[in-house]
Amino acid sequence: MSGLNIPMYWMTCPPLSTARRRAVILCRIMLVLSLIGLTQRIPSEALAEDSDSPSQPLQETRTTDLPAEANDWFSSLVIRDEQFDNITIEAERSWIESIDAAAWVAEDEFNAPQLPSAGRLKNSKPLPPPYEQMHRVVYKMTVRGAELTIEGGSELEEIKHPEFTMQAAKNLKWTTAGGGERVYDEGTSGESSTLHVNPAKNPMIELHRMRIEFAHGYGFAKRMQGIKTFRIDGNRVFCSGPIHISVAGDDDSQCELELDSDLVVRRAMITTIKGGGISRIVVETSGTKHLETTPPVAERGHFVREISNSRTGRDESGERRFLSENDDRFRFLSLVAGLNDDQYADITTIKTDSNTSTIIHGQPRIVPLGAPKELPPVGENGQLLLILNAIVLAVIAIALLIRRRQRGR
Repeated sequence: MSGLNIPMYWMTCPPLSTARRRAVILCRIMLVLSLIGLTQRIPSEALAEDSDSPSQPLQETRTTDLPAEANDWFSSLVIRDEQFDNITIEAERSWIESIDAAAWVAEDEFNAPQLPSAGRLKNSKPLPPPYEQMHRVVYKMTVRGAELTIEGGSELEEIKHPEFTMQAAKNLKWTTAGGGERVYDEGTSGESSTLHVNPAKNPMIELHRMRIEFAHGYGFAKRMQGIKTFRIDGNRVFCSGPIHISVAGDDDSQCELELDSDLVVRRAMITTIKGGGISRIVVETSGTKHLETTPPVAERGHFVREISNSRTGRDESGERRFLSENDDRFRFLSLVAGLNDDQYADITTIKTDSNTSTIIHGQPRIVPLGAPKELPPVGENGQLLLILNAIVLAVIAIALLIRRRQRGR
């Protein structure tokens, strides 16, 4: 369970009667399940606490008296971002994966006793030396209001050693149109397909949206809560202010922007301090694509996300070390604006056939191959987790009361 580290000392307790022991065990099982559910809802930007570095507010130079035109300029920048609605933008994403086959085999053999699917790499010899795998995937992102659709993998990647790397699925379509989310792909073979239906929208899709928008030089202003600094230097504009990028609640992120005369963001740094760790996003763009239906966008973008926490440590001078979690490059391909209802319906519709397995999350059933694809209406369902957590807390309180009474005897 990545990101979940439960100490084992909680397993010990004084001798209890059989009934009370069962109650305590049941309580602990429900507690673990609750923790697992909560861990899955923690965004990837959650950082480990660095005990020797208490949380500090960002150091920033504030302009006490912004120029009169600053707020009007920022309002126009927000309006500019909002023009990228009801569009489909197509871009190529590329990144490099460093692979150590020997490490893959060692991890696979370690997991073999726990995972039935593990142990398959044991006979993969001779092993290739450490190598780098270049990934290239073309994505299409369609935005209409709060609805988002991402398509990708029309062609399978060329992979050097498929057994030692993750491969993008073929014909992926991930959409929140109509509420909730639906995710369809044809795997890596194309012989069968899977459709996942979830009544609740996965907030992680917003992270993909930010990545594509930021790499094309827009989408920052609409997420900012105003500006605190503003400066014009030649044909460049520099500003900074708070920005909301978390997919799960509030955050105290700060954003610094550098824009050109076309108001395309040429450099951005978003810094988030949480606990004793720091997460930062650095974006750099180049080239300009002038479009007829929307404002200009960057032709190329470099998106890097780095973290620094107690695990990454510090260098000899005491400066924080940053570990790169994402290092993606994007290349603009095309943009279509003003989608009509028929075009939008065609993009967001997922077509299935007899080889499609439909998995409906939140319901204990799997639709067999070839069964009619009658999907229930998809809507927001945010109350279930709160109810389950309330039940878990009640069980915990009862178990603690039983334990206290047992100690008093």
